[in-house]
Formats: sequence, structure tokens, C-alpha cells
Amino acid sequence: MDKLVSWAGRQVFIKVVAQAILTYAMSVFKLPRDLCSSIQSMINKFWWGNNKRGRPIYWAKAEKLLDRKLDGGLRFRDMACFNDALLAQQFWRLLKSPNSLVSHILKAKYFLNCSILEADLGYRPSFTWRSILGVHSLVIKGAR
Repeated sequence: MDKLVSWAGRQVFIKVVAQAILTYAMSVFKLPRDLCSSIQSMINKFWWGNNKRGRPIYWAKAEKLLDRKLDGGLRFRDMACFNDALLAQQFWRLLKSPNSLVSHILKAKYFLNCSILEADLGYRPSFTWRSILGVHSLVIKGAR
């Protein structure tokens, strides 16, 4: 496939398919760091392609692919940071939309007598609640 796709085609494929395929799961669940780094590694391997011996030549550091285009990068997503950003967005929605259905359900189960900012894990929390509450400090740090 490497010979059939141009560099621009690879970039579009990575941004439209490879990075977007997990967006829903990442907005609900905190993926393990190992899984995020494995996905990032597969994306990098696809980008650099294979030579005849089966081992690609890496012309730049993997971190350089994540940089802005103005800084010489390709602006690929850092999957772990993207996961945190999507979960922080869910946390922010719960904070700013207390009348939504999801907010009512989570409030009734996990933070009935307080706001989401004072909420704790509670008794036997779901993986979704653990994931959303895991970005509490990130939201507080970024809030004004």
C-alpha cells in the first residue's frame, strides 16, 4: 500500500481515519497509556512506510510529527492528550449543563448533594465515571 498512496494521501488517511476512529470511545473512557502509545506507534509506522527490507527509515523524531505545521510538524494528534481533552470536555459539559439527561443520571448516582467540582469516586464507580473524574485537576487547571 505504501507505493500506491502519496504523502498527502497518507496524511489525510491518518487524520480522517486512524485518529478519528477512537474518538467516541476516547470521549467516554480513559484509554491506557500503553494503548495510546501503541496507536501512536502504528500511525508513525504507516506514515514513514516500509522499504524493501521491511524496516522504515525515520527521517525525524516521532514528537516532531505532533508539532504544528508552522514549526515543521504535521500536526498529528497525541492520542493520550487527545483522550484527556475529550474527557475534560465531558466534565465541562456536566459542569455547564446540569439539566442534561447524562448530568441528571450521574448526579443521582455519584454527586447527589454537591456539585461535580466537589464530587468523589463514591462506592463502586463505573469506568466512565472514573474516567471523567480523572480529568478533574486538568479542568480546574484550565478553568478561569
